[in-house]
Amino acid sequence: MERYDFKVIGKKPLSLSKRIMFQVLRYLLAGAFLYITYLGFTLRNFPVPSKSPAPPVARQIAPAEN
Repeated sequence: MERYDFKVIGKKPLSLSKRIMFQVLRYLLAGAFLYITYLGFTLRNFPVPSKSPAPPVARQIAPAEN
């Protein structure tokens, strides 16, 4: 039984450019996961208001009686 090597997909070893690309992709995915997790914790502690507060209603001047 052959031993599985994580650096080889099938029988052909990956080129240097593909290994670098996969490593960069791995770090980007990990960073995106950590950032989304961070946003989840901060938004749970400080929820975003669903609606902005309504502006105050301007008072209308009563018509003058003659």
